[in-house]
Amino acid sequence: MRVKRLVQASVVLGVFVLVAACGGTSEKAGGQPAAGEALPSAEVVKHMHDHLAQVQQIQHALIRGDLDGATTAARTFAGHQELTGLPENVHGTIEDMRQAAQEVGAATTLEAASDATARMIAQCGACHSTMAAKPGIPAPPAAQEQAASPVVAKMLEHQHAVDMLYQGLIVPSNEMWKQGAEALKASPLKADAFPVDAQLSKEALDAQARTHEVAEKAAAAATPTARAEVYGDLIGGCASCHSISGRVLGPGVPK
Repeated sequence: MRVKRLVQASVVLGVFVLVAACGGTSEKAGGQPAAGEALPSAEVVKHMHDHLAQVQQIQHALIRGDLDGATTAARTFAGHQELTGLPENVHGTIEDMRQAAQEVGAATTLEAASDATARMIAQCGACHSTMAAKPGIPAPPAAQEQAASPVVAKMLEHQHAVDMLYQGLIVPSNEMWKQGAEALKASPLKADAFPVDAQLSKEALDAQARTHEVAEKAAAAATPTARAEVYGDLIGGCASCHSISGRVLGPGVPK
């Protein structure tokens, strides 16, 4: 998607500030700012990088099944100092994002926290779209070809798929979303991949089945609202599956 030149000087400045702050570039020739566009301050760059880190911290905690970690990070995010000087047409989106973060912070279940987190991420994407900005988030690395066990291998494949769906929602990117949906459908877990524990295997396989139902819905979702609903179901399912064995799993595990 090419970035449109915005007419008002304040909006032009705001667009470039947000794009550069998120680590991306305005999609003009060569990714360079046009004449008259100002470079963002170091404070703005740090602010937007902090935003991204906090959002990732929230969703990683949820995927691990760590509700306390997610709600604590969300309350910090909801209370952050708001940037000044942004165009009027993004204020509503920013407020919606803050409201969703507050809902995550007040959530008492993984399901409620996951739904609100997905809406928060979608609002990030809506803000980027409104500002005609494309954050330069690096593409998620492919899952490792070799892993310690079949379960670990499949979890890495799932993580790769979730990372692509996340980028599809937050950038936003139709192509990345579609790739993530296809990757999720292509990584089923079989019963013999789990440890010898009939109850654990059954519950995990049930959760796995729900995950792939979500993958089918993800492939069909075409609007930000529909994709946010699917993504909330997905990360909620990840959290449920990871919490079955009483362990905290997933990305962002403290070393």
